[in-house]
Amino acid sequence: MIVGMSEELPKRLFKPGEETQVHQINNNCKMVRYFKRLMEWLPKELETVKKDPVFAQIFKLFDNGLGFSARVIHGFLCRELLTYKDHELWFVFARRPLRFSLLEFHAVTGLQCDTSLSLKELVDWDDDGGFWSLVIRTNKGISIFELWEHHRAAVKKWSNADRIRLVYLCIIVCMVCGRDEKAPIPIKYVKLVMDLEQVQNYPWGVASFDLLCESIAEKRDKLKENPKSYVLDGFTYGLQIWAMEAIPKLGKLCGRKLNKSFKNGPRCVNWMGAAKISYEELNKLENILTPKVNIYFNK
Repeated sequence: MIVGMSEELPKRLFKPGEETQVHQINNNCKMVRYFKRLMEWLPKELETVKKDPVFAQIFKLFDNGLGFSARVIHGFLCRELLTYKDHELWFVFARRPLRFSLLEFHAVTGLQCDTSLSLKELVDWDDDGGFWSLVIRTNKGISIFELWEHHRAAVKKWSNADRIRLVYLCIIVCMVCGRDEKAPIPIKYVKLVMDLEQVQNYPWGVASFDLLCESIAEKRDKLKENPKSYVLDGFTYGLQIWAMEAIPKLGKLCGRKLNKSFKNGPRCVNWMGAAKISYEELNKLENILTPKVNIYFNK
């Protein structure tokens, strides 16, 4: 993928040296906020869900405390190669093309990406006055934010099973898929958490990766307007940690590996640190790593 070929790199979103800078990315992957909220709201149910290995890597990432780096994310979005390939994005750093596909996303996150698993048909459930009833009864438009702000007392009266379903839903919506907490919850997710076996088998990696790619695609034109901030959906930590793994010197600037010989398992569980880096440091690193010979792209 990085050997000399007769074809040059595809067009970049920004020419080298013309990348923009933003003050803030409103990251909808609200991992820290919602873990703290769930620890306050439903601590026993959260402990139950944490025993389920399906999202164990998300819990581990939070426990390790790796910070979110808006500058790394924005820096790479500005360095995107305009390839328009299905289920993969390409970026360039130090004139080296780097692929970010479902394969890399799975390696980083460990989320299920096998679409061949058999899933049962999603069905409606009876009105029982609990979790299902509240979400469906509100004209299919309730959000995670509304549940927290307006229905905390009602949630405390739900059955233990319903409260556990809500914890799963918060993790899925606000962390794994990184959706806006104020947007209506997709009914598909509600139906999935009504049957926890479905949650175990669902390809969350595909759903999460596709949403992240869609959000990045939607921001391409906006980035050229040089905004001070913008909103990004999806599991953005997946893109950040992929960049830290793909460029080891960048990883050292942003965090610290817990185990330098770590190979087996999702890479996201092996990082900690503040992830604080300036645009100047990012640009300086790229200049240092840029080779003196041309690098070509194998399409």
